[in-house]
Amino acid sequence: MRASEFVTESIVARLKLGRLVVAVDDHAIEQVYFREIDPKQVDSVLRKLPGVEDQLMNMAPGQKFWVTDPATQITVGLRRDSANSFQFKTAVQPLTYQSDVPEIVLGQEQLDELSFLGSPCTKDCSGHRAGYNWSKRKGLRPGNSPYSPSFNKGAALAVAGY
Repeated sequence: MRASEFVTESIVARLKLGRLVVAVDDHAIEQVYFREIDPKQVDSVLRKLPGVEDQLMNMAPGQKFWVTDPATQITVGLRRDSANSFQFKTAVQPLTYQSDVPEIVLGQEQLDELSFLGSPCTKDCSGHRAGYNWSKRKGLRPGNSPYSPSFNKGAALAVAGY
């Protein structure tokens, strides 16, 4: 395969969010639709980025990182390009794996509850919430959820009709 045959990503939009500029390419948009993520929820996460501007500005140019909105369980992958410029690379719902890539949580102060729909949580209720949202979207069948106990408890709560 020749270099000229490689597919390139094209920037389709630049979002000005306060002092931040986020470039969006066609591949990232394709991933949102492929993963059946509501584009309005991704837009909501991106519009909240000025609230964590200080943390974003601490990222080194070229560094990749995740930004998670615990309210929707949408996580976007970004890369800092330079100064106030970032590139939206991907989106997932929910972030179900560990990575050495740093994660910034939006509105972290909202995660101090000790229970979710009456079910006790150990640290915060993000796992319960993720499982609940996943089960509401996809449905849960016994034995098909290999995630954390907290995630599974949230999914079971959704199946139970909470």
